[in-house]
Amino acid sequence: MNQNNMRKNFILLFALLPLMAMAEVLEATIDGIRYRVDTEKRIATVIHSDYNDSITIPAFFDFARMQMKVTRVDAKAFADCPKLTDIFCFASTVPYFDGEIIDEKALSNITVHVPALAVEYYRRTTGWRSFKAISPMTDYDGDPSEIGTVANEKTTPKKIDIKLKNPVTGK
Repeated sequence: MNQNNMRKNFILLFALLPLMAMAEVLEATIDGIRYRVDTEKRIATVIHSDYNDSITIPAFFDFARMQMKVTRVDAKAFADCPKLTDIFCFASTVPYFDGEIIDEKALSNITVHVPALAVEYYRRTTGWRSFKAISPMTDYDGDPSEIGTVANEKTTPKKIDIKLKNPVTGK
């Protein structure tokens, strides 16, 4: 191969690298939480790590200049974490659990704190409803436009109170 063809191939490869990276599924630890990140779909799954005390799962996070939405939790994400007592999950749309949670010890020791407007959705959603307690966050109601359950989950809360303020009057 001559030098000119090598240069063209190198330029082509260099141009394709960002596209190849966009279609990857990677594992990353961000702010102490381990994720499986799908850069093509821009979604993330919480996966197992040695979590202690309390953890905070955001609804979204920035990764490689892209905003990722936390949409799933692996069924074994919190297994064998005897020191984990609290999960603060800021997702107003309930993340889906991949599989059945089999760690009874984890379920009986962990309290899940979620946006106030989404409590009933979490309490009725497979996986989440198995935890010891699901409590509303006292300082975060959630994003009303995001409130709900994940796709394919047939749950409807009995009552949800949404309080919106008039941007002009503030009431």
